[in-house]
Amino acid sequence: MVAPVKQKTLQGHTPVFPGQSLWRNLRIGLLGGSFNPAHEGHLHISLEAIKRLNLDWVWWLVSPQNPLKDNKNLAPFESRLAAAKQLTSTHPAIHVSDVEHHFGTNKTIDTLTTLKTACPENQFIWLMGADNMVQFDQWASWQDIVSLLPIAIFDRSGYSTKALHGKFAKRYAHLRVTPQQAKNLGCATKVKETQLQDDDWEYDIKAKPDNKQITPQQANGLGWVFLPCPTHQQSSTNIRNLKLDN
Repeated sequence: MVAPVKQKTLQGHTPVFPGQSLWRNLRIGLLGGSFNPAHEGHLHISLEAIKRLNLDWVWWLVSPQNPLKDNKNLAPFESRLAAAKQLTSTHPAIHVSDVEHHFGTNKTIDTLTTLKTACPENQFIWLMGADNMVQFDQWASWQDIVSLLPIAIFDRSGYSTKALHGKFAKRYAHLRVTPQQAKNLGCATKVKETQLQDDDWEYDIKAKPDNKQITPQQANGLGWVFLPCPTHQQSSTNIRNLKLDN
């Protein structure tokens, strides 16, 4: 893994979050959420992302609140942030970030736009599970997110089939790349052509493209990939429900 190298902040630019100048020329996966609480499932996706996408880092963007969720059972932000840091303490390539707190944002599009402006030297990839892909079209300015940075979606038991036949997958089928191309996702060069395998389209074999040529959007660093992988059953909802039952 490539460690962030300390450099001076560019002249004339004021850091918009602590440590901004430390992050330069890195390939970073962004996993957003309330982390209420953070759990092994988040770790599982993060470690898969590092391996499958050839990432230097994964940032956990702990949100002060989620506009799509009921916040009545939401633990205090500081507690969720501290718990996430504790869980990742033995994983040096995972960085728990409070940038949304510093940005004052609670919508993904606003966070990502601000982050890309603040750190233009980095290559960011949005990470999410298939459960979030199902409802992605409910997110504010979700089409703009697709136009802003590449996206990697991870298998989630009970959600993947529905997700891959949903609005996002159908609308942006032309931007999809294969799992073998995942390490090149987001590169502003031609994604390497690889032989397509039926196993790569496990959930939607009919969507397997006949044309291996990439689109202009993919050549400019955009696109998305669905990554089949061993699934993890733990979820924040189940953990909260277990605590309530006890």
